[in-house]
Amino acid sequence: TNGYDVTVTPVEAAVGAQRADSLRMLLANGAVVDEGELRVLRCYERTRRDSGVREILDRRAPPGEPDCTGVRLPIDRVH
Repeated sequence: TNGYDVTVTPVEAAVGAQRADSLRMLLANGAVVDEGELRVLRCYERTRRDSGVREILDRRAPPGEPDCTGVRLPIDRVH
């Protein structure tokens, strides 16, 4: 990402790659997304704009837009 390595989880990779099919498969096979991670994923999806991914994530969250203030996105993690 922008010339540096970033380590992400498989779920984060599916959201970042805009792969609703992969996200569905991961969640159906036991991937766990807690409330904090769901917020990060929803904010991350807003930077990528994929309606299929958004639909999956929004079904797991309270109604409305996530508060992304101060959220550190997976692509912002430099390793």
